Amino acid sequence: GLANLRDNITVTYQAQLDQTAQGLISAFAETNPSPPSNVPAGLFTNGGSTTVPAPGVNAGLAAAITVNEPSSWHLGANAADEVMIAANEFIPSLGPLQSLRQSQGLKVAIVNVEDIYDEFNFGNKSPQAIRDFLARATKAWATPPRFVLLVGEGTYDPRDYLGLGQDYVPTKLVDSATLETASDNWFADLNGTGVPTMAVGRLPVISAAEANSVVAKIVGYETSGATFQNALFVADAAIETNFAAQNKAILALVPPSIKVAQANVDDLGETQARTAILDAINAGTDLVEYSGHGTIDYWRGNLLTSADAPTLTNATRLSVFAIMNCLNGVFQEPLLEGLGEALLKAPNGGAVAVWASSGTTLPSAQQGLVTSFISTVTSPGNTRTLGEAAMAATAATSDLDVRRTWIFLGDPATRLR
Repeated sequence: GLANLRDNITVTYQAQLDQTAQGLISAFAETNPSPPSNVPAGLFTNGGSTTVPAPGVNAGLAAAITVNEPSSWHLGANAADEVMIAANEFIPSLGPLQSLRQSQGLKVAIVNVEDIYDEFNFGNKSPQAIRDFLARATKAWATPPRFVLLVGEGTYDPRDYLGLGQDYVPTKLVDSATLETASDNWFADLNGTGVPTMAVGRLPVISAAEANSVVAKIVGYETSGATFQNALFVADAAIETNFAAQNKAILALVPPSIKVAQANVDDLGETQARTAILDAINAGTDLVEYSGHGTIDYWRGNLLTSADAPTLTNATRLSVFAIMNCLNGVFQEPLLEGLGEALLKAPNGGAVAVWASSGTTLPSAQQGLVTSFISTVTSPGNTRTLGEAAMAATAATSDLDVRRTWIFLGDPATRLR
């Protein structure tokens, strides 16, 4: 197999690689004509035959072998205000967003996540490699990044045992008091306090079509020329916690120039509250805040669900969601779409950004976090982006689980218009 390659190598890299692959297959193919039935055909089994498969025959082999182009992201000459870390298939989708950020005066670096693995973990996929890369960029780059955008879904199944192939850019799974869950802030928590040193966001997309759609929503939102005018505050029924009272305390910090609507379940009942919520979003509400109970894909009482997201029609006036409950920020579950990611990926409306939790924490620990965020983004003359406001808000609570599990879905360089 391999020895015969020496005299037959061709002049092109691709042909060399093809011949090397065939040599490897010939040299290492399983010679047992009757392999166990539970062993699939693959690179080293080839269906139990030493014969190289004919072109076009799927024997579990890689679809292609291409030349790796070395990167140099470790060098101090690099400079970027925003780093977009993406799976290779989503990089072409980022062009319009990169152009927008550059027009706003930001230096942008688009980094293939595979290059990070190569430079910082010997080619092995690992969340730690991404963190090490960001630590290096913070310490050594001529312009260290302020914003980190992860482009691609990450799951709790990085080795793809489920066969769904959705772990494009991994997240970090951390142990909280109640469960293991995703923490994207972990990548930028370089001091180990739970407070990130860069604003981190994610576009949890699983296809180029989804990436194109979400990028188009962000660009359209920021170039529409509209201004922040109104907000909706939603309070769940007072079950264990008086959520309406929590919202009242936050509302006291919102400037009177902002038109505020409220949908309190204790006042309206679940059915009327749900109608009021959907009507307000579809009419174009700039900021939506929810305080209450919930789980991965809905607010308690089905006030708002992942199934509602595709039906929303506020494409010309997208919302920013700040959600104070449990689990709406989950994106790492490949078998169930979370409410946050459903709103971000909604094709005809929904959200331009969602800030929500991937964990389960107490409302009392969440209060300071969300209060800080709302106060910042609604303040007259605010200069912080949504991601910067979220980053600063993590310091407003001492609860480590709250700090680590709040997830920003969207581009952290986006501003509340």
